[in-house]
Amino acid sequence: MRYSILRLPHSSARWDLVVQFLKLRTEVFVDGMDWALNVVDGMEFEQYDSIGATTYIVAHDGDNVRGGARLLRCDNSIGKPNEQVSYMIRDAFLERINLPSNLCDTEPPTDPKSWELTRL
Repeated sequence: MRYSILRLPHSSARWDLVVQFLKLRTEVFVDGMDWALNVVDGMEFEQYDSIGATTYIVAHDGDNVRGGARLLRCDNSIGKPNEQVSYMIRDAFLERINLPSNLCDTEPPTDPKSWELTRL
């Protein structure tokens, strides 16, 4: 088993692993857990899967993806100024997205040394 850390544009030669990871997310979250998430061409992705902002850690045997995770820095801003999101846990806390807002006791961090790991 190998682990690849992938982010565009630096990882474009191995982006096939990210595509497979997004398809695996469809199997796990949409098909397996019946979550109502965006799926296009068999890939589950959302506003937090932003090119240039998102880093993926993909576990694989050669070209066969076994698992992975998505990483976002907590000082991140994605989208147009009036429609910006940051990262999932913070946006839930701020009630920007439809997830429980009581995931944290205090406002989640926004510093560049903190990262959110999701979609495990």
